[in-house]
Amino acid sequence: MSELWLDAVAAEGAIQLIEKNKQLFEQLLEVTKASYASALGKVRQQDVIRAELELLQLEERLAGEQQKSANTQARLTSLIQRNDFEYEAIVFDLSALPSLSLGENYKTKSQTQLIELLMAHPSIKVLRKQEKKIEQDIELAKQSYKPQWGFNASYGYRDDASNGMDRADFFSVGVSFDLPVFTDNRQDQQLKAAQSQAEATKTSTQLTIKSLLGQTYAEISNLERLFERQSRYKSQLEKQSSEQAEATLTAYTHDDGNFTDVVWARVNVLNIQLASLNIDIQALKSVAKLNALLQPNLGQFQGAQQ
Repeated sequence: MSELWLDAVAAEGAIQLIEKNKQLFEQLLEVTKASYASALGKVRQQDVIRAELELLQLEERLAGEQQKSANTQARLTSLIQRNDFEYEAIVFDLSALPSLSLGENYKTKSQTQLIELLMAHPSIKVLRKQEKKIEQDIELAKQSYKPQWGFNASYGYRDDASNGMDRADFFSVGVSFDLPVFTDNRQDQQLKAAQSQAEATKTSTQLTIKSLLGQTYAEISNLERLFERQSRYKSQLEKQSSEQAEATLTAYTHDDGNFTDVVWARVNVLNIQLASLNIDIQALKSVAKLNALLQPNLGQFQGAQQ
């Protein structure tokens, strides 16, 4: 459910970014039309057409994100209602995103420590429960090989004899036991079946732990790469693309550049912003996966901090 919510947030974030850039293109189109109508500078008809085309493409991208947002929110709302979760309102806002971190700093933990955390995973709990049940079955099967002891006691009351003499009452005690010198084939089969099932379950548990551990290492590595990319976008790409867009627009307004460069630079700003948003969302999805693997009892983003 967390991934579905993040998809909805991503769509809403994309809508905000596109709408912001759409306003800039609308202003650019108005300036271009005015300059072309007054024959000022080097504005050509193809510049006006290019501005109109880019604006139409932005509107199409906006419509696509709006459709994606509506579909995702509908799916999420349906899922919440189907599972009878209580909620007042679902917030799909970039400001609602938690900050990012590796939670308990999983990357510094040893393999043994990670396996200890994985033992709380639901799939492992189910297998361990099966192991305990099979151990009980094995113990019961072994009990059938042991001697079965039995104790009995009886007491019998006797009336006096016809001549008036007292007669002793009867009291007896008995001990019996069944020694399985020759075990029944059915007993052997039950024990072997239980032992075989125990080995199979242990193997399944080991394989599941190995699989979960592999997923954990892969997700930690994935999140580290996402952090590196996120840092590059935030500290360099977003800043440099904005500076380039401003520089090309300044050059164009001073008849020292061409309109194609202005449009390309502005589109590039939007593309980089959308890519940066996508990295943020992917990183949060990775955090959610790690928490689901290693801390299933916690909230998906609990403890996340930059």
